[in-house]
Amino acid sequence: AGISNVYSMNFDGINDYIDAGNIPDINASSSFTISGWATQTTLNQYKMLFGQSFGSANLIGLYTYTDGRMYVDLRNGFSSYGSFVYNTVISADTWFHFAMVFDGTFTDGDLTTQNAGRLKLYINSLEVTLTYNLTIPSSTNSAILDFNIGNIPGYNNYWLGKIDEVGIWNTNLTPTQIAQIYNATSTGK
Repeated sequence: AGISNVYSMNFDGINDYIDAGNIPDINASSSFTISGWATQTTLNQYKMLFGQSFGSANLIGLYTYTDGRMYVDLRNGFSSYGSFVYNTVISADTWFHFAMVFDGTFTDGDLTTQNAGRLKLYINSLEVTLTYNLTIPSSTNSAILDFNIGNIPGYNNYWLGKIDEVGIWNTNLTPTQIAQIYNATSTGK
């Protein structure tokens, strides 16, 4: 399999999304990986790629914003997240691979190192350097929530572009494993 302009999911940015239902492996979890491929028609817009939420303090998600940054949120009681300037590595209407990796078991005396060990984001199999807000928690919220592709429940900032090959693992994948997924699914790019 590989990404495909023909068989990918096309989102209109108005009201299109996929409700994948509850994914038990990311509730009350201390590790998971979510990966896939996407294009964004116009950069620097407030648009949700995927996620689930139980209010603004309990959220798992990946989204872009008008400030030119991509945000990877992992909130469990507090607004903790990482972000980076994505418009320097992603172009409009061009496929990019994403992998959000969470390892809540990682601990370190230094908060910056601990956050970087707990929450990572890979774009096209390369880890990006995130700037963090607050402390990334050791686990996700236990609430039973619906996981959406193309939006985050409770928000109306629907993705404008395409999404393909979304996968969720109940473990934190290694950089080698992420590169293998990237290489195996980039056919047709």
